[in-house]
Amino acid sequence: MSGARVEWLAGIKTALAGLIIGTMTVVFVVSKAALLFSGELAPFLSQGIGFVLLGAALMACVALLSVSCRGVIVQPQDVTTVMVASAAGALVGSAGLQGEAAFATVVVMVGLSTVLAGLLAWCMGHWKLAHLVRYVPSQVTAGFLAASGLLLLREAFTIVLPEASNRSLPSLAQQLPKWLPWIVMAAALSLVVRRFGGGLLVPAVFAAAGAAFYVALPLWGQDLAAARDAGWLLGPFAHDTLLQTPGVALTQHVQWQALPAMLPMMLVVVGLCMLGALLNMISLELLNGGEGDLNGSLKTLGWANVAAGLTGGIAGYHMISMTSLARRIGMSGTAIGLSVLGMSALCLVFGASLLADVPRGLVAGVIWYLGFDLLLAALWDYGRRIPRRDLALVVAIPLVAVTLGVLPALGLGLLAACLLFVWVYARVDVVRLFTTAAHLRARVERSPQEREYLNRVGDRIHIYKLSGFLFFGTAQRLLQRLQNSLQAALPPQIIVLDLARLVGLDLSAWDALERLSRRCAERSVQLILTRPPVALNLPFMAAAATPNGAGLQVAGDLDSLLAALEAQSLAQARFGQDDVPDDERQSVVGILQRYGQRHTLRAGQHAVREGELSDSIMMLLTGQLDVTVSQASGGSTTLNRLLPGALIGEVGFYADARRSASVVATQDSELIIVTAQQVRHMEQCAAGDAARLHRALARVVADRLIAATRLLKDAEL
Repeated sequence: MSGARVEWLAGIKTALAGLIIGTMTVVFVVSKAALLFSGELAPFLSQGIGFVLLGAALMACVALLSVSCRGVIVQPQDVTTVMVASAAGALVGSAGLQGEAAFATVVVMVGLSTVLAGLLAWCMGHWKLAHLVRYVPSQVTAGFLAASGLLLLREAFTIVLPEASNRSLPSLAQQLPKWLPWIVMAAALSLVVRRFGGGLLVPAVFAAAGAAFYVALPLWGQDLAAARDAGWLLGPFAHDTLLQTPGVALTQHVQWQALPAMLPMMLVVVGLCMLGALLNMISLELLNGGEGDLNGSLKTLGWANVAAGLTGGIAGYHMISMTSLARRIGMSGTAIGLSVLGMSALCLVFGASLLADVPRGLVAGVIWYLGFDLLLAALWDYGRRIPRRDLALVVAIPLVAVTLGVLPALGLGLLAACLLFVWVYARVDVVRLFTTAAHLRARVERSPQEREYLNRVGDRIHIYKLSGFLFFGTAQRLLQRLQNSLQAALPPQIIVLDLARLVGLDLSAWDALERLSRRCAERSVQLILTRPPVALNLPFMAAAATPNGAGLQVAGDLDSLLAALEAQSLAQARFGQDDVPDDERQSVVGILQRYGQRHTLRAGQHAVREGELSDSIMMLLTGQLDVTVSQASGGSTTLNRLLPGALIGEVGFYADARRSASVVATQDSELIIVTAQQVRHMEQCAAGDAARLHRALARVVADRLIAATRLLKDAEL
């Protein structure tokens, strides 16, 4: 096949695809205009379609000129349209507007809503706030999608039955042919598309339905004129073109005093437009398989809505369905925007006579299809993946929206989401770790004998590491848990609450801690709190200084507190080297003294340096040492503190590894050092001493491993 023929066929394919996409987009826009300008505003439907189509054309033009939105269809959306239609009905009804005044005031209200949505979108994009969509509760979003779908289903009846008297239940039953086939077709189409995929099925079904309508008219014994008189068609329109009412003449009929009352509803439209825009942009990212410029798209969307709003257009954003359809049939880049812009312009100039003969049921069917699609997306796609309590909220929001209105539904959704969050979060255990001082020790390395003693008496100190937000819900659960421990057969003598990982602490939580302090005092149990992070430290300490908080003891960080409690326990027991059995001293200290050399360090001198060969074992006799590691950014961090009796370097010695940390004296100290050569000499000449030394060192390593295992078990890791 020649290259020219291939290019010709590709051009034909692109033209047909553009015709399909442009026509479907215009049909969607016209259906939204018909939804908005219905009821009392039905006589102005042709002018209303003109305003909405003009706004849609400007949106397509701005998107076409933008790099971030090129290849994406940006048009008025059903979610915002149904809210604007509800606001328009409320405005006309509450202000008692009629005729030109009602139409002009509604157009201005719609335009102002769209301009506000555009300004908000541009500001969010300019300030790079697109990530805020991540914080919207999913069940609230799904609930409003379902509410939009249900409102679309209800409002579509105003298209096929413009007179309010015809929408009563008896009248609906008498006029089944006007609406029942279309709504059944829309429901069936939405189910089929969701099950098998759309592709060209949606435009094909609506085209076939429109053709079937015209074929059926003669079979019913009617022509187009009779169908117009019976209210089956959108027309007749008063003019041949949709561009009729100039802006200056329109503003003369606006009732400006009626607009302030609509500001809350307009803000709802603005908020839903931003929410829908962000969600749709994220969905398009998933379709494209990569990340897009969300903030750049928001700025483009802002300009598009401002341009559309200045001409009375409806707020809009990215259309997922039409954009994905265009790409499935081979369109991309500027071709998508050009097809939408071209078809919108043609309908603005020449479309009045053609649109006049469009069946009302076909336009309503598009609305019903969108409504069913939104309901299924919210209640089925999302609803089947969430708990029943969340699904109940998703169902409740649309029911409130159709009975009490959009604003009550918005309030219910936000309030219910907050209460649900509080209820669920209150069940979260703020205790990140519960252990005792026998398993969690201070970063102080003591002699094996002191460690063994602290292990025996450490169970009397209960340690609770808290995390998250401590408020009335989580605080009550924590209080109940601690009170149960006080009533146990062997209650603790000291309770330590580590608050270092708390992100918030309210007054009710502080009251709960005070009640716990009084319960502890009644049972002679000491309650100690560690200070929370710096962000909470000032209000926390201010509360601790109050008379009611005088019973609470607040310490510094947990490690310093544990070190002080360990030192206190050893001092109270008068535990020292004289209490160590002779055979145990002989097995460690005596052996090291016989085979090693004493070494004195001044404060600031290194016993070992990080990265050196581990060719010796040391024991600290007097003084104090710190174990430090170097940081990649410079400086060093202290890991541990060594006190007399602590062994140094035994792990690296047995692993034949380089020193993993440095050991530096913080005060004048004395050590015993046994080199690897001396250990080998001991093994050859005094096998008994070598065996006792190895057993003692192995016991030290084993004790550390057992302590770490117990701590991991307490942490449920």
